[in-house]
Amino acid sequence: MIANTSREVYIKLRSKLNRNQQIVYQAIKQNEPITNEKIADALGWVINKVTGRVNELVTIGMVEHQGYDLTRSKRRAKTWVIATPKHIQDRVADMVALDERN
Repeated sequence: MIANTSREVYIKLRSKLNRNQQIVYQAIKQNEPITNEKIADALGWVINKVTGRVNELVTIGMVEHQGYDLTRSKRRAKTWVIATPKHIQDRVADMVALDERN
């Protein structure tokens, strides 16, 4: 069972995403696990537009790396999934602790 505080943090973070972050978040949610290349294909975007948004979502703890898949050129690429609310709460707690130390 997920604590209410975890759910609240998750909802608060999700509401602060900008438009492109929300679009990428939804693409990941609907197709997880998914690579940056597949996100770009699904959205009709260039990959450079996707990778920045994915990195932002990873940094704030909304998305996490799960495994690997192959790209069209047969290179290994990370796959992304939506982070659990508990993971998000832990990430926020880590960021707060880091801020307090600095």
